[in-house]
Amino acid sequence: VIADTKGLEVSSEESQRMRKMTAQVTRAEKSQLAAAPCVGNMSGNFPCQSVSLLSHLAFDVLKPTSTRANDVWGYTDLNTGREYAFIGVGDRVAILDIPDPTAPEQVGAPTGTSTTWHDIDVYQMFDATAQRWRAYAYVTSDNVPDTLMLLDLSGLPNGIERVNFTSDHRSAHTDYITNTDFTYGIAQSTEEPLLAIAGANLARGNHRVYSLANPRATSFISVS
Repeated sequence: VIADTKGLEVSSEESQRMRKMTAQVTRAEKSQLAAAPCVGNMSGNFPCQSVSLLSHLAFDVLKPTSTRANDVWGYTDLNTGREYAFIGVGDRVAILDIPDPTAPEQVGAPTGTSTTWHDIDVYQMFDATAQRWRAYAYVTSDNVPDTLMLLDLSGLPNGIERVNFTSDHRSAHTDYITNTDFTYGIAQSTEEPLLAIAGANLARGNHRVYSLANPRATSFISVS
């Protein structure tokens, strides 16, 4: 179950419901399921409502194997239309290539320090000189002294580049990019896209804002 449960207070009834749901998903995790339509509120071994299962990868299928995950982010390469999924898994980010959503394939797994929480966001900009879109993923890690992970996605599906960049903060809970379209991660107005970091170890966890004028080396602007 992928969920952020920090500070969550639940009733006894809700706690029992969550334990039951977790046990059900844990049982289903043991096998890799084929695509299944949502019929009678069940899609394969999973409960559903108006959503059908296309594929399922158990944690032990991902390499290296893991026992937990926390976040999923999607990315569509605007040069090719090819789609990818990024999953925060233990000490890394598992990157899945999904041109066929019924048969996802892992194509990368950049690593960091093991933690329960990675957050991932993708920014795309058009390179007029090269006449192609450039894409970058920004990954935060919570509760561990890791700097921001910056990934250049230009080489997908054959590989990714981990940019040699060190952020000014260590440990952060969440990142997001302002003034962008969340579907594709591109600028949606004349306002400059900015990278915002929340819950960093600096400035008592306030929002830290960075320029993306050079997306391979974000520069600090302000704190709020």
